[in-house]
Amino acid sequence: MLTIAVVSAVIAVVAMPFILPRADAQLATLNQQGTVTAVAVGALVIVALIIPGARTIVGRVTTVVTYLPLLVPTLFGIFLVTIYWSIEPAAWSFLCPGEYATRGPAFLLWSMGAPALGSVIIALFVSAATRRRARKSQSATDAKQNLRQSDGMSQLALLDWIKTDLPIQSSDQDMFGHGEISRRIARRLCDRKSYAQMPAMAIVGALGSGKTSIRNMVNAKVRAINAEQDVRIVPFSAWPFDTVAALAAGILSSIVETLEGATGSPLLRSVPEHYVSAIEGAIGNWSRLARSLDSSHNPEALLQRVDEIATSVGLRIVLWVEDLERFGAGEAPAASAALYERLAPVRALLYLLQGMQSVTIVMAAPFLSVGVDLEKLARFIETLHPPRSEQVRYILESFRSAMLELSRQGSVIDAASPALRERWSLTPERINSISAALMGVGTIRERGLGGALIAICNTPRSIKQGLRSCYEIWSEYAGEIDFDHVLAASLLRHGQPAIFAAIVPLVDRLRASRRNHGQDNPWGELDALVDRMTSDPKIATAVRTIVFQLFSDSREEFPQGFSRDEPVDYWRRYLALPELRDEDRDQPIIHAIDKLIRGEPNELVALLSSNERARRFRALAVSLDPASVIRLLDAQLDWAGDTCCSSWPGDEPPGISGTWHLVVTHSRRGQWSSAEIANVLRRHIVKSVPLNLPLAQYLLYWFVSNDDTIRDVLELADRKALRASFVSAFVGAFTGAPEALADALSSGPAWLLSRLCWGIERIRSPDGSLPFDNWASFAPTIVEAARIRPGVLLPQLAFLITSREDRFVERDMQADYSYDTKMVKLLFDEMSVLHLFREARVDATGVPDVDGRLRAILAASKDGVDR
Repeated sequence: MLTIAVVSAVIAVVAMPFILPRADAQLATLNQQGTVTAVAVGALVIVALIIPGARTIVGRVTTVVTYLPLLVPTLFGIFLVTIYWSIEPAAWSFLCPGEYATRGPAFLLWSMGAPALGSVIIALFVSAATRRRARKSQSATDAKQNLRQSDGMSQLALLDWIKTDLPIQSSDQDMFGHGEISRRIARRLCDRKSYAQMPAMAIVGALGSGKTSIRNMVNAKVRAINAEQDVRIVPFSAWPFDTVAALAAGILSSIVETLEGATGSPLLRSVPEHYVSAIEGAIGNWSRLARSLDSSHNPEALLQRVDEIATSVGLRIVLWVEDLERFGAGEAPAASAALYERLAPVRALLYLLQGMQSVTIVMAAPFLSVGVDLEKLARFIETLHPPRSEQVRYILESFRSAMLELSRQGSVIDAASPALRERWSLTPERINSISAALMGVGTIRERGLGGALIAICNTPRSIKQGLRSCYEIWSEYAGEIDFDHVLAASLLRHGQPAIFAAIVPLVDRLRASRRNHGQDNPWGELDALVDRMTSDPKIATAVRTIVFQLFSDSREEFPQGFSRDEPVDYWRRYLALPELRDEDRDQPIIHAIDKLIRGEPNELVALLSSNERARRFRALAVSLDPASVIRLLDAQLDWAGDTCCSSWPGDEPPGISGTWHLVVTHSRRGQWSSAEIANVLRRHIVKSVPLNLPLAQYLLYWFVSNDDTIRDVLELADRKALRASFVSAFVGAFTGAPEALADALSSGPAWLLSRLCWGIERIRSPDGSLPFDNWASFAPTIVEAARIRPGVLLPQLAFLITSREDRFVERDMQADYSYDTKMVKLLFDEMSVLHLFREARVDATGVPDVDGRLRAILAASKDGVDR
């Protein structure tokens, strides 16, 4: 604009010597009849003043007249055009026909009036275009920010609300009953009959209680009920400002920018700077004070100028101030007199703004004292209370139901039972347990989790953040961690962050306390910690209930719960959120378990060939029914019988130990039929005797042994029958077949023959009897096999005729091996056995337990042969 003004001035100066001589000749012929044109122009002005909205139009024209960069080029333009049209009457004849087209006064008046009216029209068009762009920009912003307003409280709308940081935009999305508060505020702002000047208001609520959402709802309601669209809500946040001066300038800049958008003119852009200079001058030295007293820079005069322009265009501004507490120091300004004094310029500005006809203040703060006296400033104060229990219950249950349903639709199988999920639900039918938890009625186990979760949800923000955290974790780990535990931990983490952080170091001790038998008392420490960090008994009870439900011994109920620390520590998984490899995921195992239940065990058997997955299977299958366990064991034994033990990881077929633990679990619960599983075992034991002796030994050890260190899973009669079936098959298969015996033992460990013959219980507690009734006919086969295949049979034979004694030597365990003369005479012809060991010269195996026994026998054989 300044460039246009300078260029216009230069053109005028250069053109005047050429224009003025001709202008004098034309001006000499001026005629009084030109007054007709003046009357016409005046009539146009009068009509403009009486038409609707004329006051607004005139007000916008004043911005052109009073703003120098616009005024200078306009005046110069009028001057140049007037001179030109005075010299060349024909140029205007198309607008002033007939006899007036050649008369000087008509030309002069039309030449002065037409450019002036043109300037007004141009200014109005510019202003309208600016306002249209501003409304279009605001509409686009609203469209981006709006969530699914039409969905109301549907589960989809709830998930949309959770996934964004944006506050809600309309009452359709209101979940906490704030719509009534926003309606009252909007009505007061738009009610000109009851309130000549818009009343100042304050909204007091804790951080995260929904103050910004109320502002958005008020804005939507104001636009809906304010037909003239003359009430503008101007949001202002104090967060970006570090100093009081910057804060005051920011407040004024917000108002000035709103006026610029309404008028299309940057008339007041310098007001914030002049205002800050004025108040700094008043606070600072005398020279700046003198400047502040100047009428053009006096604070009140500056604001009055803003008020006049806003009033002239019919604009009513609602300055919605948020986050002013960042400049405060707590509840009371008296707690910091210096800080309260520091905020004096801001208080003064707010009071001056509230005194303006076109501006009102709405303050949103977590408490009444935020460096300004809200009770003095505000005519109305609205208080936001914590959400009602029923509101929270409905939101949590809607979210929980939606997430579990989406998981099912996504083929995620829940490791926990449906009955357990129902027990933790928040449906109205469980309202008694909710009330009990809130009131502290009953034991912690009896209260359930639902009421405790409701009690810790104090603000909409903590609910949203807790649910969003749960949503994000579950989206990444669906089916790889327990959903209800993630939900409870997330709500505790965001609802009571300080208590959550203090509990984290206690978790390992809380989980271990179930095994310490009272040697450690972390639960007492938890009680003391909670009492110290909150004075609200409901919160204290809720926290204790949640922690107990998460970390007490509930591993069988929640296979993926936080109380489990092995084989997977799901609590650590929740905290660390690691990237899971395919072999770390539980869902393949759970899907395979589901197929097993439906009669398809092969996929699970293949998965359990990995020891790590076999360990996790044991934890995930705690609720597997007995029939499915038997089906799995049968399929596993079929697979193991067809594989060589050298391919087993360790000394046992993979996965079967986990199945054995399931058998033990059902046996302990009294849900097991001993005869049914004995029939399955008998078939596989007999089948494995000629083909896979290591598998036969494994089954005898875990299912048949009568030993205190191994839990009995079969009746005594069934165990004896299985042992007899094995001996019969063993003796029948290998008596008189030394080569077959050597082949069957070649793939097994050196102690295999000893355990097959004696059984683990008789090795640990010898009774002086023969291994079995047919031993006399079977023993020569062992000796002959040792003569034919000494490398295979002599280590096996060594375990039959030696003993071991362990002792401590300087805190180290040492084993002493000795040749058992009594045992060798009971089982074999001693001299024949000694000659075998002396003549064979078996090399060292590198296994201490085997080499120690061989050395003891060789020493005995040398002495025996010499004798």
